[in-house]
Amino acid sequence: MDLWWTAPAYDGTDYDAYRVYMPAETRAAQLFATVPFSANSYFAPSINQNGKVSFWIVATDGNIESEASDVASFDFPTSNQDLIQKPELAIYPNPVSFKNGNTLKLQGKGFTKPVLKIYNIRGQEVFSSKMDAERFTWQGLDSKGKAVGSGVYLLKIDSINQPTISRKIMVIK
Repeated sequence: MDLWWTAPAYDGTDYDAYRVYMPAETRAAQLFATVPFSANSYFAPSINQNGKVSFWIVATDGNIESEASDVASFDFPTSNQDLIQKPELAIYPNPVSFKNGNTLKLQGKGFTKPVLKIYNIRGQEVFSSKMDAERFTWQGLDSKGKAVGSGVYLLKIDSINQPTISRKIMVIK
């Protein structure tokens, strides 16, 4: 973790170092690092914890300390779930007419080995196919190669380690 700061306003004291403090579990300030006054940053390699971390900076001449900086607090993710990209799906056009060779276009992001399934209003699977991770085109045919009828269909995409995505689509003649 990199920390940066601005030097305090000159108050007549010849400072020679900065002290980086952080709260200790006993609530007393704990000296975390001492940095030469010529520097205005510090790399803290040992910060690798989860949750909230707070710091403040003072300038010192070895005996006297300047007024403390504002406390800087950082919230680190407590799990990798905060960092996982959620899948996104765009469907165009909806409603769709498959006349004149029109198709239903699906564009996704964040899928891993997605499987597309389309169900009719009665919950019967009419189409199933593995998808490319980002794009797929459906021509409006069922698994037997026949054109589907007009109506509302449920489109469902299952992807490894991701929640299932469901959308309604409408087919019109």
